[in-house]
Amino acid sequence: MRVPSSFHWRLALAYTVLMLVVLGSTSAYLITTDPPAGGIGRDVLAMVLAAVAAVTAGLALAAAFSRRAARSMQFVTEGAMRFAEGDLEHRIASPSRDEARDAADAFNQMAATFQDMVNDLSSERNRLSAVLDTMPDGVIVTSEDGTVELVNHAAGWLFDEPFQRELGVQLSNLVRNREVLQLVEDALASRHIRQVEFEIDEGRQYLSAIATPVSARGARSVVLTLHDLTRLRQVDTTRREFVSNVSHELRSPLAAIKALAETIHDGALEETDAARDFLRRIESEADRMTLLVNELLDLSRLQSGQVPVHLGPMDLATVVEDVKSRFDLQSGDKRLSLKTTLPSSLPYVMGDPDKLSQVLGNLVENSVKFTPDGGSIAISATAFNDSIEVRVADTGVGIAPEHLPHVFERFYKVDRSRREVGAGLGLAITKHLVQAHGGDIRVESRFGRGATFIFTLDRAS
Repeated sequence: MRVPSSFHWRLALAYTVLMLVVLGSTSAYLITTDPPAGGIGRDVLAMVLAAVAAVTAGLALAAAFSRRAARSMQFVTEGAMRFAEGDLEHRIASPSRDEARDAADAFNQMAATFQDMVNDLSSERNRLSAVLDTMPDGVIVTSEDGTVELVNHAAGWLFDEPFQRELGVQLSNLVRNREVLQLVEDALASRHIRQVEFEIDEGRQYLSAIATPVSARGARSVVLTLHDLTRLRQVDTTRREFVSNVSHELRSPLAAIKALAETIHDGALEETDAARDFLRRIESEADRMTLLVNELLDLSRLQSGQVPVHLGPMDLATVVEDVKSRFDLQSGDKRLSLKTTLPSSLPYVMGDPDKLSQVLGNLVENSVKFTPDGGSIAISATAFNDSIEVRVADTGVGIAPEHLPHVFERFYKVDRSRREVGAGLGLAITKHLVQAHGGDIRVESRFGRGATFIFTLDRAS
């Protein structure tokens, strides 16, 4: 219970009045009484009066000091209450001369230390939150009863669900995959790390989940880490398909060469015309293998950035005319026509003449393979503010919608039954060459109505 400060003044006043009453009574007594011999009565009176005055002054001073100390302690108490209510910036003004100064200084030092600790913990929490929210792996911490204690954004991305950041929900409300829930239960039961790989979204996404049991202060929880394996699976699938495709493409010409050589060895060598035909076919199959190997090397160098592309201002019309002249010599008996439509004011582009000649050549050759007799191929260009758009269109068989996203992939063939259409590397090489120029390439087609390949180049400044 706090004593009001006015109490101390009332106490001092009471003591003073009491002393004055005593002093008055004593003085009256001594005055009305005959003094003893030698005048000792006046001396006694003086001593009594001095004593009374000293006691009265002492009591008044004690009351004043008591009031001041109570007021200082009241400031300390009020400061402690404000700090306890969350005002960590509050400090107590240290009294200059009283017994509460040490208490105030000690409180202020404690408050500063405590505030530093809170700031450090807050910084650590913010750093941990930033790391968890920016890391690509999903992290979910769940207690023994399945209550979610922590979850980051990546966990929601991996499961393709808008996770709520609210804590206290059940894990089964966030993760609806039975394999993951069973994994957490096994980790809690065995107290050992458990791992599983599973697929979601009908096999289009692959995830790895690791459940790590953690014990702290008698409570058990599980840290669930989720890692996306989709890209690794795609790379592994691509690698296996690549090996299979290369093996297939090399096996066919090798088998043909072996069969022709055995035929010659078995007696065809004596027949000059047949031997020459077989040798010509052997040479053709060897050329197929050489072309395949060269295309593989070109694609590998392009993907690794080892093919130098020397960009400079150049006239696109020169490259188009070169491709047209080659087409006229190589078109054969298919009776195809190649039309070029370039505006006379077409600006220069930033490009490598040899590489752009290869790009246009590959696109024209691709159109020749899939355009029937009597069809046509057209090369055109349009200038925009910062780029030039080049189109190679044909009147061929076109591309079905399901094949359009894959035409630029290695070894991808729209019609795998046609042996003469090549190994399926030309468009992949073309794509990388266009990208090396800083451009993009795409295809537009309707099945049975031809196809149009479109790529862009930067204008020369």
